[in-house]
Amino acid sequence: MEKCTLCNASQINYAKNLSKNEHDEVKKTSTLIKVDKGDTIFLEDEKLQSLYCIQEGVCKFSKVDDNGKEHIVKLLGKGELMGRSSVISNKGAAVSAKAVTDAVLCQVGKKLFLQCLTKNNVFCIDVLKGFITDQKNDEASTKIFCSRKKIKNRLAGLLCYLLDRFGTTENGSLTARLKREDMATILGTSSEYVINILQQFKSQRLIRIHKREIFIVSRNGLLSVSNN
Repeated sequence: MEKCTLCNASQINYAKNLSKNEHDEVKKTSTLIKVDKGDTIFLEDEKLQSLYCIQEGVCKFSKVDDNGKEHIVKLLGKGELMGRSSVISNKGAAVSAKAVTDAVLCQVGKKLFLQCLTKNNVFCIDVLKGFITDQKNDEASTKIFCSRKKIKNRLAGLLCYLLDRFGTTENGSLTARLKREDMATILGTSSEYVINILQQFKSQRLIRIHKREIFIVSRNGLLSVSNN
């Protein structure tokens, strides 16, 4: 497997803004790591020594409340970065990161990343722009994760979001194969209720279900439910 240069990171265009020497150093020192579905990448409050870029797969950010309940706050896919805020601020991570699917990550050391920030003003500005991009993307998903809409409407919106953001596999099923428990955590409800609504969507021919896989039959139909 080749070394990663992070050129596809949506928030940071390494190929454009790093000098040749910096680019070569990233290429030389970065490491590709395989992460199995369900594995923890880093924990909330952990001080990170590396930055991670998702090359393949889907990951999630989550927080745990005082009662020990997990709250999923964001889903991330190919080209997105994890750990940037902790690396820059030298503080513990605000969230935990776990793999939703099998994933391949590019790991870049904290020291090299901070050196590039310090010495390359254009690169530094691009990193700041990345935070703005993140904020805009987060606003787009707020309706799903934090909305006061009914669970049924939000689940329809979540399925559309998974389709639009992460696409489908070769057989047409959603790439981001979330557990029913994860869907329930995102929506703030029970797994049983999520399963019940999915069966309703299936009977309405909005989706197909095969074992743990979900196939979107009518995106427009789901979107209509979401917007009600």
